Amino acid sequence: MSEKKVKRIKKKTKVGVSKKKNNEKIIVKNKDIKQRKVVYVNVFIKLLLILLFVGVYFYINSEYTNTIPLLAVNVENNGQVTGGSIINLSLKITPGTGKIYVNMNTIQEIDTQISIINSQKIACDTFNLDCQNYNFYYNFKGSAFLLKGPSASAGIAILTAKTMEREKLNKDSVITGSLNSGGVIGNVGDVKEKIEIAKRNGFKKVLIPIFSNINESNFKGIKIVKVLSLVKAYNEFNNENFTPKRYPINETKYKMTMKELSKNLCQRSLLLKKNIFNNYNITNRTKVYKFIKSGEKDYNFSLNAEKEQNYYSMGSFCYNANINYRLSLLYLEKLNSSQLKNLIRKISLEIDKK
Repeated sequence: MSEKKVKRIKKKTKVGVSKKKNNEKIIVKNKDIKQRKVVYVNVFIKLLLILLFVGVYFYINSEYTNTIPLLAVNVENNGQVTGGSIINLSLKITPGTGKIYVNMNTIQEIDTQISIINSQKIACDTFNLDCQNYNFYYNFKGSAFLLKGPSASAGIAILTAKTMEREKLNKDSVITGSLNSGGVIGNVGDVKEKIEIAKRNGFKKVLIPIFSNINESNFKGIKIVKVLSLVKAYNEFNNENFTPKRYPINETKYKMTMKELSKNLCQRSLLLKKNIFNNYNITNRTKVYKFIKSGEKDYNFSLNAEKEQNYYSMGSFCYNANINYRLSLLYLEKLNSSQLKNLIRKISLEIDKK
């Protein structure tokens, strides 16, 4: 083989090796580029997830406002209803420590103020809401002087639940009903008049307590739904199907315990009523008589519940009756401010001892 031929072969070999090395460098470079792209994509996805998480966190923990219409009637001292209207109650929640604020300027009745606090607590328990990490601001839009007693309690509880869920309420529904422990919807007065107010204001559905003495067929142009529990009222109001968590219990033991507690509460109702009629003259005391009649009505409902062996409802009705009888006694005793404070102090000490 000639020397020139050997040189050409070596040159070709060197060129081939050089090309191979260059190709390997290109492949490595392309690999690096791909790996970097993968890293960048992963980092981008992680950033998106973090931003999404932060957004959801701030959304969940941000403030939210909701409004519910309440049915209110104007009742004269003689017990006659002379009118009524819709009063809007708004609720704003903000991150906080579970405090409740109420616009007191528009509320005269102490039991209305108490019912707001009671309704909030029952709603938080029933729907398992994270209420301890929020503050609640209840504000009546317009004059709430017509709202007397706990008749707005069920509506307040529904408002609380929906606001915590950050969802608007069904605008076609309205409700009247008190609220007892365990989420039992209790009776209220002037239901017929409240249905007429709801109808007059264009609502398609009105929810009332199950034991209301109302014949639905007498009302045309509006759907009337009788409810016993807060969960049922919530579902009917919003056209939903919420189901609370059930925890296993010993039904026989529970039933016997509730029966004993309910009988004690109802026995107290009879003693309170006896105390009123034996020691006071209630003639021409319209306001007191109204409380007494409400107490008697609730006690009669408790008898119906006892026949059905619904001891929880029985106890709730007697609890309502006892509140009305005790309010009657407070009016009849005519306690001044100092005497009332002493009575509260005395009861507080008794509770602490027990």
